[in-house]
Amino acid sequence: MGSRMASVRLTVLGLVMIVTILALTPVASIAQEAQPATPPNTPNTPPDPTTQEKEEEKVAPERLLFIAYEAFGKRFLGPMGIFYDGRTDEIFVADTGNHRVVILDGVDGFPKAVFDHKVKRGRGRKASLGEPRSIAVDSSGDIFIVDNLCNYVNVCNFRGDHLTEIRLGDYIYDTWSGTSSESMELGPKPIAVAVDSEDNIYVATSCWIFVFNQEFELQKQFGGRGKKRGEFTAIMDIWVDIEGKMYIVDAMGFGLQVMSPDGEVLLAFGEHGAGFNNFSMPTGIISDRRGYIWVVDTLRHIVPIFDADGKFLDYIGAYGGRPGQFAYPSAISSNRDGRIVVLEKLNARVQCFELAPQPKEGDDEPADAPSEQTLFSGS
Repeated sequence: MGSRMASVRLTVLGLVMIVTILALTPVASIAQEAQPATPPNTPNTPPDPTTQEKEEEKVAPERLLFIAYEAFGKRFLGPMGIFYDGRTDEIFVADTGNHRVVILDGVDGFPKAVFDHKVKRGRGRKASLGEPRSIAVDSSGDIFIVDNLCNYVNVCNFRGDHLTEIRLGDYIYDTWSGTSSESMELGPKPIAVAVDSEDNIYVATSCWIFVFNQEFELQKQFGGRGKKRGEFTAIMDIWVDIEGKMYIVDAMGFGLQVMSPDGEVLLAFGEHGAGFNNFSMPTGIISDRRGYIWVVDTLRHIVPIFDADGKFLDYIGAYGGRPGQFAYPSAISSNRDGRIVVLEKLNARVQCFELAPQPKEGDDEPADAPSEQTLFSGS
């Protein structure tokens, strides 16, 4: 028995060492060893970074920090949602196929906690295992979860214990065609959830965005079904920056829209077609500390990066299973201070990237700036 346990420990240690070695390898050198096939609908000739005006800004991440594949003896299975809590340096993964939420250490990706996500369905309201798809956490540690198998936002504590529910049908009878009882049970189905710096909660359905305060009182409502600016058809994700601006990706209307806290459309672009300013299937979005916008394009297996005006700057990824590559990425999040995590549905893993350090005031380059060989870019 002792020798068998020693063999298991060595095997696990070997796997951890392999992942660590791969993660610490400069991604640029990995890309040079084997160029993957061009992702579907991705242009064959991306812009040459040497011709871009501000190459020294290092738009794409500088390095890959770690890759996480599993937690507590179980591989991730079809994960769909991710949230990076910069306050606690923890990464929350909606491990959809395993009906659970996993909490990872933001430093090295090692598992810290896990809980099954249960939802109440049907007339008996009996709790059963759900399929979490979107997740957000507020400053008090309360967790907001959208699940494929229920029509409400489940609010849990840090242990996963149920606290309360946000049912949109309770607030919007005037925009819901059903009766009051139907609204209570069915209601408009939440698709994505986000939390801003003041702990306001943003819940997106396919074509509406609802904003609640900390007491779950409805404050604002934006959107409507359509393909014009300010309208939506199939919202996939929402992100709110520190200024309260909302970033929304839509699978059928404008691929990307940015709205002010009052709902004014500030930016809208992206058809569903070829080209770096268009998308095939946008499913995730964030903005970074520089104001750049990152969009997960699931069918292209890449994450294009745009400036605040919607100008394409760079991209990361390509189809594959090696570090820095993606296979059907499903979500993205950030600690808002230079670390970005990308979740993949097919590869069933989390990859954590880090931006170049910000130059200190009065310095042209950060004191610990690495060489250009460590620059990770899709270009």
